[in-house]
Amino acid sequence: MSSQKVGNSWEKYVGDQGSTNNSTVITPITHGASPLIPTGFMTWSSPNVILNVCGEDAHISVCCPKKPQLFTIICYVLEKHKIDILSAQVSSDQFRSMFMIQAHAKGGSGLAQFSEAFTVEDVYKQAASEIMALTTPK
Repeated sequence: MSSQKVGNSWEKYVGDQGSTNNSTVITPITHGASPLIPTGFMTWSSPNVILNVCGEDAHISVCCPKKPQLFTIICYVLEKHKIDILSAQVSSDQFRSMFMIQAHAKGGSGLAQFSEAFTVEDVYKQAASEIMALTTPK
């Protein structure tokens, strides 16, 4: 894991990861010493969705303008991709909603309906792309 100055703000960190306000794709960032080390993780970010994947586990952060029933829709997208929600934290104010979701997707038979070519990482990226499309302000 790389070290960062404690004084840096989260916004600057996220900005340094490659997100832009005009971005419509999730941009990958690799963390960890080597692809051979199982503790490494991948991060993809867009203006309002951040996906961190480590093996079969992931953390999905979403921040967007308030929309009725959005959390239910996000849960539907994850269920459609056979991704289990381990925990979720939901916060909101009068203008925006924020969701932090810890998820788990099983490799192998649970993903067989998609094809052998899809990895757990691919399934997470597909789900995150769908969530991003639902949450990006028009």
